[in-house]
Amino acid sequence: MKVLDCTFRDGGYYTDWQFSKDLVDKYLHVMKSLKVDYVELGLRQFPSSNFLGPFAYTSDTFLNELNLPKEIKYGVMINSSSIINKKTSPKDLINQLFSAKINSPISLVRVASHPHEIVKSKEIVLSLDRLGYEVGLNLMQVSTITEESLLEIISEISLWKVKPSVIYFADSLGSMSPMETTKILNAIKKIWNGDIGFHAHNNKGLALENVTACLKEGLNWVDSTITGMGRGAGNLSTEDLYINIKDASHKSLNSLYLLATNDFGSLKRKYEYGPNLLYRLAANHSIHPTFIQTLLADKGINESTHISILENLKNLDMPNRFSSEDYQNCLSIAHNENTEDSKFGNISKLYTGKDFLIIGGGDSIKDNKSIIRAFESQKNLISISSTIKSEDAFSSQLLCATSSNVLISHKKEIKNFRGKIIAPKHLLSSNPGIFMNKKNILHYGHFYSVQSEYHKNYFSTSSLLSGGYAIAAAISMGANKIYLIGFDGYKSRDKRFLKMSEILQFFIKMHGKDRIISLNHTSYPLSTESLYAHLDRPIK
Repeated sequence: MKVLDCTFRDGGYYTDWQFSKDLVDKYLHVMKSLKVDYVELGLRQFPSSNFLGPFAYTSDTFLNELNLPKEIKYGVMINSSSIINKKTSPKDLINQLFSAKINSPISLVRVASHPHEIVKSKEIVLSLDRLGYEVGLNLMQVSTITEESLLEIISEISLWKVKPSVIYFADSLGSMSPMETTKILNAIKKIWNGDIGFHAHNNKGLALENVTACLKEGLNWVDSTITGMGRGAGNLSTEDLYINIKDASHKSLNSLYLLATNDFGSLKRKYEYGPNLLYRLAANHSIHPTFIQTLLADKGINESTHISILENLKNLDMPNRFSSEDYQNCLSIAHNENTEDSKFGNISKLYTGKDFLIIGGGDSIKDNKSIIRAFESQKNLISISSTIKSEDAFSSQLLCATSSNVLISHKKEIKNFRGKIIAPKHLLSSNPGIFMNKKNILHYGHFYSVQSEYHKNYFSTSSLLSGGYAIAAAISMGANKIYLIGFDGYKSRDKRFLKMSEILQFFIKMHGKDRIISLNHTSYPLSTESLYAHLDRPIK
């Protein structure tokens, strides 16, 4: 059995492929101690429009700066989708990504291909072989095809003049059982006489069982990662592999334990990867794990609605791939928000020419409650609470209820609110028990779209963050100036910060930077004035 540890490549889906030099050195020392056969350090790909760390490209120049133990062979992974169906030939594209093996610290290149990409991956394998590399061909999402289709694919590969060194199959959706994995392995063995590897995902907590079952049937290569770190629920952990299957010295196990507990333990607490109920349910319905990873990271969606969202998603024709657009479209349908009712509004020009105060949930409001009330009263502002959590501290006239998520989480606050509630019309029918007094409801549409769009009757956006919805509603009602308080912001890499910044820039461009003003210090790209400077002064 050959062990391939791919912690930095697969774990990069959480860290944007950035790892500290200290962690890299510790990791490589442990890999050497465990006598791991291959370490797959990262991806090799063409430049991305987003910032990604060095292990997303794993260039030879970067690798030559690392202290790579000579006892280990090193690999990278490429996605065949980045090579095939391009105007440039696979050979030329591979030559752009790779130098000859003799000039590179890389020994193994694994080519990740979906079933429909296998035939076109032939030239990729050939081009890499010409450069002197070992080549692994990774068959992705093998659980989505029939055994007949699998046999056809393996038969095709077996006829290639230059064959891969190892054929891998991946439980990409994390849905397979030991019986299913061994069935696939044995189907491949009917035709393929070479090495076979398995990349086990741990969505259902079966990674170790699946690998153990396959090893009994003649599996040659096994993937693992420290603490199971990897996309979605992650993989077979290197700790489980060496405790239960692979022999290791007491000293090397101790080093592995310290690395997993201390260094990667902090990463696990930070990114919260690993199997959970959502990943198990998603695997049962062949929902791509990145949908769940993205859902869990989406701070605009209340966790109390995760299960109901997943229940709706399972009834959709879910794609076996993942993209941001797929995520938004599926979430939109799952919420039943992309309907005609979502575009209905009755608040247009309700307060034309008035200035508004929109209250957020930032810490800056805690010590200023009486001052904010005084400011609101002195300036005769129309006030909107964009967060129900802070509603009880203010005498706001209006309260935004953006989605079912908000309603389910704050039923009591909604019922007790004495002012008027701004909400999408469709929430009335989907949550009849919450809106006891329908006369207090003002309708303004809200639904998902890839790009923000403002209309007098609705606002479409890629996020459920209520601050953007409140600003859109204020503009629809005829707002002149819009003052923001409690929009403190988040850390710059927080997804909520990036989404809210994008929405704010959209409204600033539309409404004017001098008409959307933060009254407290904020990390958002806003014009800022001091709340205290406005007190006792006539409004302009």
